[in-house]
Amino acid sequence: MTTPLFSDVFVNGECIPKALIGAEAQNHQAPQNKPGIAWRKAADALALRTLLLQEARKQGLKSDPQNFGDMRTETEEDALVRKLLDENTIIARPTEAEIYAEWKRASQRFRAPTIWEAAHILFSVKSGGDPEDVRAKAHRVAKHLQNHPAEFGDIAARESDCTSGKNGGKLGQMTAGRADPDFESALRRLSEGEVTKE
Repeated sequence: MTTPLFSDVFVNGECIPKALIGAEAQNHQAPQNKPGIAWRKAADALALRTLLLQEARKQGLKSDPQNFGDMRTETEEDALVRKLLDENTIIARPTEAEIYAEWKRASQRFRAPTIWEAAHILFSVKSGGDPEDVRAKAHRVAKHLQNHPAEFGDIAARESDCTSGKNGGKLGQMTAGRADPDFESALRRLSEGEVTKE
């Protein structure tokens, strides 16, 4: 006689069929070749859900499924669990001091990564070109832009050797670590709307 690897689970006499646990297991991570871990997580999740539903019915709660738009509506059971938690869970509002203490303890958790919307004008030394001539042109343009920053897009369209020139030199959004380190270093030193001299 063989014993099945997985079996039904009972919660206060109510059966959770192994087929239902198997279907739920796909929603839980587990190491490869260790399906028992995903099975156990799924069984625990469904056992907890069953306990909550049993308590909601014991308290005589009525289901009122909500419509969340985009054709998404709660199931009867989801609505019962939500109602049980809403009516039986008291969440204490943290004080300003508690909020500040949590922020100070791990402030990086509450920060989104830095995002820049940068634009540039690229001066390229084409084959056979004189690097000093290109550098002198770049300095002339940079000096002009210090006094006329509003002309950046027009000048980029005329002068840039990068395809971004046709978009006013705009490079789109960039997060930290995605750009050339020297370029990113220059971005970090800039204020919003500022044009570098280099």
